[in-house]
Amino acid sequence: MGRATRERPRPCPNLPRRSEMPKGIPYGDTLCSVSDCTSPARRLGWCSAHYQRSRHGRDPESGPPVAPPAEPMTPDRFWSLVVEDGECLMWPRRPGSNGYGKVSWQNRTVSVHRLAFFLREGRWPNGPLRHLCNRRLCVLHTVEGTPKENTQDMIAAGNHRNARKTHCPAGHPYDEANTRRVAKGWRRCRTCDLARSRARRKR
Repeated sequence: MGRATRERPRPCPNLPRRSEMPKGIPYGDTLCSVSDCTSPARRLGWCSAHYQRSRHGRDPESGPPVAPPAEPMTPDRFWSLVVEDGECLMWPRRPGSNGYGKVSWQNRTVSVHRLAFFLREGRWPNGPLRHLCNRRLCVLHTVEGTPKENTQDMIAAGNHRNARKTHCPAGHPYDEANTRRVAKGWRRCRTCDLARSRARRKR
């Protein structure tokens, strides 16, 4: 006797089955079927936002209106957004978690200083860009460099996360008397090194 099978519950019962979905709807060539929505249709005649509402069991026709799609970034629009701050051209919008500005360019997210280099030079930079002014949101004073040079610039400017540390993990200060430099330039705590040396001798 065969094993009894039971039908799985559908996670989105309000959506039609795959076999019931209309065929031949061109992707992005038509607008969303919801009134007053100017976004392109993605699935079942809805834009992505209205489709997700239906997918989660909500009525796509109700709820707050969906924001219109953002204007695509162009070279003229990019340069019109930057603002002068002294000798620098600064990106005015909120930076990302790493402190650099981000923008959507041709359906991918790029850093604004790298995009500015591309718009000026006609090519993408090879490797990291060094900020000669030590301001991460500046899109003007950038030159190509190596990762080592970029790290040295951050340490010299006090922007490197380890250079900003004033105490070791054990809480001892990184002052002149308690700090020694290793060959690679790293800081070592003399008090912790002495404690580790004494612990090894007791073994």
